Amino acid sequence: MTLSPKNRWKFINIKSIHVGLATILFTLLNLMLRWPGKLTPDSANQLRQAISGHYSDGNPPIMAIIWRELLPITDPTVVMLVLQTTLFWLGIGLFAAVLAQKDHHRAALVMLISGFTPIALMYTGVILKDSLMTSFFIAAFGLAAWKDVRLRSVGLLLGATGMLTRLNAVFAFPSLLFLALRLKLSLFKSLIYALIISIALIPLSQWINHDIFGAERAGLERSLQIYDLAGIAYFSGDTSVLPVDITNLSECYTPYYWDTLGAARCDYTFGKLDNSITREWITGIITHPLAYMQHRLSHFNYETFFLVPPVQQCVEAPEAHDCPRSLLSDFVSKNGLLWPVAWLTLGIVMLLSGLGDIPRALTISALMYGFAYLIIGVASQFRYYYWTEIAIQTALIFQIATAGFPKWRIAALSVLAIWIMGYLWRISYLF
Repeated sequence: MTLSPKNRWKFINIKSIHVGLATILFTLLNLMLRWPGKLTPDSANQLRQAISGHYSDGNPPIMAIIWRELLPITDPTVVMLVLQTTLFWLGIGLFAAVLAQKDHHRAALVMLISGFTPIALMYTGVILKDSLMTSFFIAAFGLAAWKDVRLRSVGLLLGATGMLTRLNAVFAFPSLLFLALRLKLSLFKSLIYALIISIALIPLSQWINHDIFGAERAGLERSLQIYDLAGIAYFSGDTSVLPVDITNLSECYTPYYWDTLGAARCDYTFGKLDNSITREWITGIITHPLAYMQHRLSHFNYETFFLVPPVQQCVEAPEAHDCPRSLLSDFVSKNGLLWPVAWLTLGIVMLLSGLGDIPRALTISALMYGFAYLIIGVASQFRYYYWTEIAIQTALIFQIATAGFPKWRIAALSVLAIWIMGYLWRISYLF
């Protein structure tokens, strides 16, 4: 259907213009606060690939490919900071504009302010695939929230790009597709179809990375396989599942992350592996399913910062981290507002309480992406749940503004229970 000239820009009016101006100001403020951006070891490696034009799938190549195109503009760190910050605020601003169009002006302001929550302010300034992925997805969902089919089409394009930034980002994409196409599905069907589509997208994304983008295989799956086999051996006591002999497994394995298996204390063992260990990995899971589940749940507990010791990185792998001088700094920098387990709990309660189409799509995307780490997670950092937290935060504000949230007490009590258990567990280590 062709829109008449007078309806072609119907979604632009004085309300959205006001929100747009505020969004621009907030974007500039965010850039000022986080200038000139911060590179990490991962992003520094991707920058080297962007400069050379030779890509590896150790980090999916899409970020390096985009970066390469932007290199002539200005400083490489600055240009990526501007890109991910602009996309992030585009998404937040679009959601705020939708609320303003519905005359929810206070909620629109709250939505804009939500762009400065601690995790958002922290990661918009850190150049990471996780940050870029979240920026692509929040912009994509913001566009998909509008009725205009052209905006929704652009949203799908941005979402498809975001989907390629991480292997497990495929789990965040299907609910965006459902929202953009305005599919009316029950919650059960939405979850089942989203899971099926996500699994189907994994080989597709790998084909794009290798055959279209020409990325070399880095054997990234081996980290997960080694970690799972070590966990199975640790919890079952059966070291025969390991592809190599090892006598000091208790010193090598930790549910905190896989890195100790590649560190000096264990690298002499696992560094000798040359061939694929996929067969050993599958056999180990089938032989000891309970040990595998115990390992995965133990890691997920650490990864979501639930029942863990204070300064957990220094308890589990002190040689690999700079440890804070006081416990207070750890409690502040890793406070309950950042715990992924709290946001996952909130998201589950929200989803079961019944949500509007837009908040539900955001929440399903957040939960599917977050819970994918239950199977594929190998490390423990807040950045892995950046999209989960931003999506649920956005969904909550939108739901309260547009339809209310009658079961907010249940949600609040559930999160409070998580906080109480988590803090009591941490405090128990002090005595």
